[in-house]
Amino acid sequence: MKPSTEKFCKACAGTPYALLPQATRVFIKNRSLALRLTHQSIRNLIIMARDLEMWGARPLTEIMNCDETNRSRAMAQATNEWERLKTAGRDYDGFNPGFKKPRIARSVRKSSIPAGDRILGPCPVSSPRTRCCNLLTLDTARGCLHKCSYCSVQDFFKAPAKRGIQIEKNLRQKLDALALDPDAVHHIGTGQSSDSLMLENRFGELEALVDFARKNPNVILELKTKSAAVEPLLALHPPRNIICTWTLSAPSIIRCEEHLAASLDERLTAAEKAAGAGLLVGFHFHPMFPFAGWEREYSGICNRLVESFNPGQIAMVSFGALTFARSLPARIRELPYKSKILQMPLTECAGKISFPAGDKVKLFSTAYAALLPWHGRVFFYLCMEPHELWHASIGHEFRSNEDFERAMKTSYIEKILGR
Repeated sequence: MKPSTEKFCKACAGTPYALLPQATRVFIKNRSLALRLTHQSIRNLIIMARDLEMWGARPLTEIMNCDETNRSRAMAQATNEWERLKTAGRDYDGFNPGFKKPRIARSVRKSSIPAGDRILGPCPVSSPRTRCCNLLTLDTARGCLHKCSYCSVQDFFKAPAKRGIQIEKNLRQKLDALALDPDAVHHIGTGQSSDSLMLENRFGELEALVDFARKNPNVILELKTKSAAVEPLLALHPPRNIICTWTLSAPSIIRCEEHLAASLDERLTAAEKAAGAGLLVGFHFHPMFPFAGWEREYSGICNRLVESFNPGQIAMVSFGALTFARSLPARIRELPYKSKILQMPLTECAGKISFPAGDKVKLFSTAYAALLPWHGRVFFYLCMEPHELWHASIGHEFRSNEDFERAMKTSYIEKILGR
């Protein structure tokens, strides 16, 4: 193998090169060798080619001029178009991700969460650099079946937990063994490591959680979901200290990025059923991100909420931006279908990667304004966001995480007790 070819092969390691069409692979190799590109330039070219393909844009073979012999000008041809598309932003109109639904439902592997791992712990995305409600998270399962392109659940656990779905087979015993202060209010959520309603109580997980909530009236148990399968929970006649919350995304995002999750209509119908059964419900607009027509779609969701629900039925509404751990973009580029999720300017945000703060404020404040009839009657907050964004987005902020936690619990308890 020639030294130049060996250098190229080394540069391709750990990149999505093998996922590119053959014509693009050949083009990149030929251009890299002809221009004598550096190791990092080769890797950058591969990443740009993969992004262009996933975004449904013109391929790299049409952007780079084969006759250009100047290395810097040749790379600029690709980089400038890649940056232009990121700045222009996403347009989902006519976009087809090419996702193929599995013919057979993915098997669910029932196994115990490793003995050394705690079933209850702090929120895995909490950070001292963002305002946090100090939520405790309960791992009843690990992994998700919704096939969202931006899914971050895979990054919460070590490698063995990323294969399939893990069910906590000793859930009831572990719940009984939890040492909770009986004089304190505990806000516990189950939707961080999996989807709370996705498995429909097939393994008795909902039954165990309902019993746990009944035995511990000082626990606010939040079940977070993108599923429409609320009937198995309602059949258990859950107590009022169980709150069901739905992640709500714009229809374009659901269609193109949340492939096996329930539709917006299905989620809202399920929420209406839960509220009709006497449970408090809530809504997480998370992850929010801009795309062509976002104002209309997000405002439309908010208008539907105001028309369909009484604020007395609503525990909370949260807003949060699309944010990545630094390892996640590489995983997204390995997906076997197209996605526009990375088509945006990315910047550092509290140790992670997200889009500019000014765009976040526009998103959050637009949705908050559309929910005007609920102001002062529903608890609003930002999730995983720096405290500097709060006031500009929703008109108020908390001085500390402890103040935030205290206000949230007080509001929830008052709603649970019907005050």
